[in-house]
Amino acid sequence: MTSHQILTECENILVGQPLPFSVYSADRKLLLAKGQIVESERVRGQLMRSGRFQSSGSSLELSDTEEYGPEEAPLVESALQTYARDFQSAVGSSRIGVRVAREEAGESYSCWVLGADEQHGLIITAPAKPDRSIVPVSEGQTWIFRMMYLTAAVKFNGTIRKIQFEPIPVMNISLPKQVELRHVRTSPRVNTCMRGSIDCGKDISILITDLGIGGMRVAFEREQWEPKPGQHITLVFEIAMLGQDYHFKVPATVIGKPHEIDKRYPSLCFVGLKIEAQSEIERLVLHSYVFERTALDFNALWKSLTQGL
Repeated sequence: MTSHQILTECENILVGQPLPFSVYSADRKLLLAKGQIVESERVRGQLMRSGRFQSSGSSLELSDTEEYGPEEAPLVESALQTYARDFQSAVGSSRIGVRVAREEAGESYSCWVLGADEQHGLIITAPAKPDRSIVPVSEGQTWIFRMMYLTAAVKFNGTIRKIQFEPIPVMNISLPKQVELRHVRTSPRVNTCMRGSIDCGKDISILITDLGIGGMRVAFEREQWEPKPGQHITLVFEIAMLGQDYHFKVPATVIGKPHEIDKRYPSLCFVGLKIEAQSEIERLVLHSYVFERTALDFNALWKSLTQGL
């Protein structure tokens, strides 16, 4: 009789730091116990790729309500859990996302930068439809690529030079000599997948999908909440820094209208939040987290890119 908590806190798995929870594979095998040191980027990558469950104890916690054996227990994921699992599986050690579209006003798809090839082009995951099937692509096509670089939005036209489907569908993209760069933020944001909640008259579970010093974007179940621009809420989340958990419970304001980002998650909506008040400690923790993640993200990207050079 075991219960399971889906592994959704990969941002807390840090190289050189003790593991804050035990990580298990899909068949309930212990991969690394709580308190053990994550010794290398390779170990961290293995945990993120193979980890499916987490537990705050040294074993999966007992439940009084389940009557299944470990091999029989059904796993029913919420949309937020599915999003978190897909994020962890797709990202690996790189967190540089890119959206691709065939036409300027056409439908766009989320992809991830995996590395570079011998011709100084990018290797990215192939775009997928909501049903997880691969979007039809062919060599020689030119697609529009959009991504964030620190405080700027980057846009360029890239040509698909090569496509391969094993071990995973990826594309080799030839890069143009010039790209469009437009500053859209006053401070950087980082991709993340951090659990939290909001109080908008009732408690709603959320995932923080990107985080900056004064704001963030969050994902939530569409049926749970209908946010309105200017709506005031209370935001609750935790950030782990230097072996310590910092608890945030701060006022926030809804920025803009809720929107859908990825059609693979039709029951999820995303909305921007502005953090209205922070203590000096909270501000420092946010600064530290954002710039630590920025350094780690670009370090991972640099390693990926230099492997192909």
